[in-house]
Amino acid sequence: MDDLFPIPVYAAMLVATLVGQFVGIALEALAFGGHALWVPLACSLLLEAFAGAQYGAIRLGHPLTVRERGRISATYSLGLVVLSLPLAVWLAASGHLSLPRVSASPLRVVALAAALVLVATALRSVFMGIFGRRRR
Repeated sequence: MDDLFPIPVYAAMLVATLVGQFVGIALEALAFGGHALWVPLACSLLLEAFAGAQYGAIRLGHPLTVRERGRISATYSLGLVVLSLPLAVWLAASGHLSLPRVSASPLRVVALAAALVLVATALRSVFMGIFGRRRR
C-alpha cells in the first residue's frame, strides 16, 4: 500500500470489530449461556480479518501480500491498544470496571497482555490471508 495509514481499511476493520463484539455477545448468550470473553473476541477477530482482507484488496486491486497483511494487522492492533488502554485505566480508576484479582506481578500481567495482542495480530494476519484468497 502506498499510503502509510490506509484509514478507510482501518475504519472498515473497526466497524467489523464492533459488529463482531455484538454478534459474539449474542452468540455467547444464546449458545453458551455464560460470560465467556473469548466468543466476542473471536467473532471480532474473524470479522476484522475479513473486512481488512476484502477492503484492502479492493483498494489495491489485488489480494494483500503477506507483508501488507502483517502491517495492517500490526497497525490495527496498535491502534486498538492505544484507544483501549486509556479507556480501561480510566474505567478501572473510576470503579466502573471490576478487574479480577490476580496474584501475578503487574509486569507479568503486562507481559501476558502483550503476548495476547501479538497472538491476535498474527491470527488476524493469517485469517486475512485465508479470506483474501481469490476463488478460481
